[in-house]
Amino acid sequence: MKRKNSKFSYLLLIVIICYSLTPLFAGSNNMKVNYQGYLKLSGNPVNGVKGFVFRIRDGAAGAIQWQSTCTNITVSSGIFRTVLGDADEAGYNWGAVNWGGIEAHLEILIGDADTCGSQITMTPPERFMSTPYSLLVSSAAEAVNGVPRQAVGFFNLPSCPSGWTEYTVARGRYLVGLNSGGLLGGTTGVALTNQENRAVGQHNHSVTDAGHTHGIHVLTTGVLQGGSEVQRIQSGATSGTSTTGISLQNSGNVADTPAPYVQVLICVKQ
Repeated sequence: MKRKNSKFSYLLLIVIICYSLTPLFAGSNNMKVNYQGYLKLSGNPVNGVKGFVFRIRDGAAGAIQWQSTCTNITVSSGIFRTVLGDADEAGYNWGAVNWGGIEAHLEILIGDADTCGSQITMTPPERFMSTPYSLLVSSAAEAVNGVPRQAVGFFNLPSCPSGWTEYTVARGRYLVGLNSGGLLGGTTGVALTNQENRAVGQHNHSVTDAGHTHGIHVLTTGVLQGGSEVQRIQSGATSGTSTTGISLQNSGNVADTPAPYVQVLICVKQ
């Protein structure tokens, strides 16, 4: 997010809501949200103390639902951290926000330490998701201390966590890296059923055994004129056809699936 004036320009590259065990719309007065960001000034990472004000609006330009006090935050090499919900501006109450009834957007104002003077509003406000697993306040980067959209993860859970949906195409299938020019999400073969032990896919073997013959040499005896006896060998006869009796045997030492597996839930980040 950027906001410029004649003196300087802030660039808020990434803002991430870190993992929280409490759903954002639970309406709990004790719910707090860890917040981290990376701030640049005129292209350089900011160092020093800045005054921050955080707002929750109903819609990108809607009514303010909550606002923090002017909070001094130390920015080191561009990185800053705070906790949303720790300090309310007079007239606002974090715990009273009707999270389920508004389209929550987060707006950030940055100015001088202590007074929040010379304030710059980072625009546009960014949508607060239904749970604070990852709030990205930049369309340019999604993966610093967070999880990028469309990432695929494995979970030892009966259902996907908030912000994730089941990657149903992966049911009963192994995941294989995409070849260059390949079809993303493409599948082949028949998916395994629950705990199926498929030692080998169904297939056929064929053998062509036409049989064979052997040539036969025949010894013949004849009598020459004058009474002399002579023998000679004649060839050209063949034996009857005979087959070899070929048979196919199983191979391998273990009668089991060639790829033992564990079933887990596969989800994709929204």
